[in-house]
Amino acid sequence: MAGDAAHIHSPAGGQGMNMGMQDAFNLAWKLALVEQKKVKPFLLDSYSIERSAVAQKILSDSRRMTKVVLLKNHNLQRLRNFIIKFILSIPMVRHVIANRLSGVMLNYPDSPLNAGSTRKLYGLGSGRRLILKHHFQESNVPQFLLLTIDTPEARTMILRYPLLLKAEVYSPPHKNGIWLVRPDGYIAAIAQSGNWSVIDTFLSSIAANHDC
Repeated sequence: MAGDAAHIHSPAGGQGMNMGMQDAFNLAWKLALVEQKKVKPFLLDSYSIERSAVAQKILSDSRRMTKVVLLKNHNLQRLRNFIIKFILSIPMVRHVIANRLSGVMLNYPDSPLNAGSTRKLYGLGSGRRLILKHHFQESNVPQFLLLTIDTPEARTMILRYPLLLKAEVYSPPHKNGIWLVRPDGYIAAIAQSGNWSVIDTFLSSIAANHDC
């Protein structure tokens, strides 16, 4: 289901290992919540949709890299070496390449799990990986994070879905928004402050029972 057992391609760029680990990150929390009967089984359907698109992109990248590495024409080899040396001398380019090869900046814009009243809110949209300082691995129980201003409404939402939401309200990227973050660090739902129906609708749609 994940790792080298699920995909075979050129090792150029070392992307296979990164993809395999991220496959596991994506699938593990979904399997855990379904196995614990906290969410509906349809949540698992999102795995292939999200990760297959990533796999296709990585397969395409690795094929192109392999062709460049295996050039046999000496003139093309010299040109390749010159271009690579030049572009890798630029720090910003090295940073972009590292992020692309590692896969940490990949997003899921077409995920069926994305929800929200707007495509993006303050530059952050559903399906985007959100870099957080919070520790997702505090326990063996995967839960969603609620990023918003700490209000009675936020606490009420946590009390309504104690099996799905961590008990703490976390600082939001912007005070006028609500972000629901998946256990793997991707944004599941976004809403303007006060629009709790978006968050409630999403959680109730995946919860195994309405009283979770």
